[in-house]
Amino acid sequence: MRFSFIRTSAAVVVASIALAACGGRGVVPTSSVPGMTGNVAPAAASPCAYAKLPWYFKGACVATTLTSKGGTVKLPAYKNITASITLGANTASGKVNFIVGDATGHKDITPLAVTKAFPKYSQTTCSSKNGCPGTPIFYLEAANGSKATITFSKSTTFQVKAPFPSTASACGPALINAKLKWTSYVLVVGAKPKNGVLKMSIPDTSVSNFQLVPGATYITILCQISNGA
Repeated sequence: MRFSFIRTSAAVVVASIALAACGGRGVVPTSSVPGMTGNVAPAAASPCAYAKLPWYFKGACVATTLTSKGGTVKLPAYKNITASITLGANTASGKVNFIVGDATGHKDITPLAVTKAFPKYSQTTCSSKNGCPGTPIFYLEAANGSKATITFSKSTTFQVKAPFPSTASACGPALINAKLKWTSYVLVVGAKPKNGVLKMSIPDTSVSNFQLVPGATYITILCQISNGA
């Protein structure tokens, strides 16, 4: 098993850790949605505890299969956070094992296949010399269990209900690169939460070349506060 960081070339960059195909172990699909099949595993058997993933996200976790039609993954509530991710049409071949989980970063992300602590979003883990603006709200893990990069031809949308700061001017994603450094894309695809709900869209490949390479992708949803923080 070899773990290495891979970075895609895109306006919205997806950084991931290379991961051998899950082969279905620990993934038990039970309920269907358009283009996908998934389940919410009990905590003791969380798909996010799969030993070949770099880190264990101990929040909500769903094991599913992704097809070329895309579909919707819904994470149940965890610490007042619920997330729904609708993936657009894509280049997946057959049914691809897919794991999505979340965590707040407060003692709920621990090492699995790596010994290094998860690099949470902060000024010391920032890719920009100008600093990392924004406050992280929670983190997402998305594991593509195939050996192929999946490219999306339709927009991928996120709808998140969370305790967003009332003074947030915009919230959106930051992604990690090959050097374990974060880059914020709030100004690219971010939006202002309304009544505690954030809705945002990552455009299709004609704009951003959004891809999921083989392995586990890590994203934080963060907010910029109206005073600039």
